[in-house]
Amino acid sequence: MTAKTNDGRQVFSGTKTYMPIAQRFGRGRRMGHGAYEKSGLIEDTSLPVGKPVTERYEIPVRPTDIGATGEGPGTVEVTAKLWYLPGGKRDSSAVLWREGAKKVSLAP
Repeated sequence: MTAKTNDGRQVFSGTKTYMPIAQRFGRGRRMGHGAYEKSGLIEDTSLPVGKPVTERYEIPVRPTDIGATGEGPGTVEVTAKLWYLPGGKRDSSAVLWREGAKKVSLAP
C-alpha cells in the first residue's frame, strides 16, 4: 500500500505478507515447501478462503506533505495492490491479482 500527494511524492509505504505454508524451519521470511519444513509452521497467516480480510493502516501525513495552505483540505491518493508470490518474492513468477486506488481528502 502506498500514499502519494497530488504532485506524486510518496508519503507512505507499507506491506503485509500472508503465507499459507511454513517458513523455512520457523525462522526468517523465506518460505519452505517440503514436508520436513512444515514443522516450522508457527502461525498460519494465509488468507482464509471465502472470507473478507480487512487491514488497517495508519498513514501519518503532515500538512506540509499535502500542501494545505488554509484554502481547503489536501488530498492523498492511496493505492493498494494484492500480489500473488508463488516463490515468496517478487520475481518473474509474481502475479498482480488486484489493484485499487482512492483519493482521500484530508482536513488541515
